[in-house]
Amino acid sequence: MDNRADEILRNMDQKLEGTPQEKLLFFKVDELRRNITRLGEFAPGCEVCDHFFPEAEGMAERIGDALAVQGEDRRELDRLIFRLSNHMMKAHGFFPRNQFTFRYSVWGLLLGLTAGIILSESFQPALWYAMPAVGLIVGWIAGQLAGRLRDRKIREAGKVM
Repeated sequence: MDNRADEILRNMDQKLEGTPQEKLLFFKVDELRRNITRLGEFAPGCEVCDHFFPEAEGMAERIGDALAVQGEDRRELDRLIFRLSNHMMKAHGFFPRNQFTFRYSVWGLLLGLTAGIILSESFQPALWYAMPAVGLIVGWIAGQLAGRLRDRKIREAGKVM
């Protein structure tokens, strides 16, 4: 890890000393800390990561004020966390927990419902409602399974945000 990342994290720890844990969780400070650690790992090979350091250093100086008082510092903190997370997802392949389980479940629901409606046209009129329901359930289960498999691969690779 880069020495700059260690210095930023130490400075943040000093500024956040005595801050309640609930407040740190609410403002996603743990996510910011993990992403700053990743900045230190990827900065030698990633120009964008290297450009995030000055902004992270400035935020480490003002993080106590950002959490204590609503205003511009808090908006900058939120923007920094958002931009760091997006960069880590797009450039370095990190994903939020259960990202694909949720995404594939929705797609499974939609595709299963569509397949069920199409199949219902070929059965008796008395059972027109059964096929969309079966398609919905089967699509949701298939989406859950496919998403969990993909999320497990991400977890095993250590790429969870």
